[in-house]
Amino acid sequence: MMSINNTEKSKRGRPRADTSPVTVRLEREAIEAIDAHRREQSDIPTRPEVVRRALYEWLDANGYLGSAPKGESG
Repeated sequence: MMSINNTEKSKRGRPRADTSPVTVRLEREAIEAIDAHRREQSDIPTRPEVVRRALYEWLDANGYLGSAPKGESG
């Protein structure tokens, strides 16, 4: 029997300490578009991850960021 300490842990959980939550409401059409985009990705990211990737891509392309944070490329 495998002990609890030896089980593989999920990558979900508390975000990094240097983050803050941002809550937005989107129309159903936008959510459906996000879901369609998610299904086209090889890693099938979560909705928040799709929004994060799109935001970082836009911020970077418009000169607001030097580069996307590690692990946030899409």
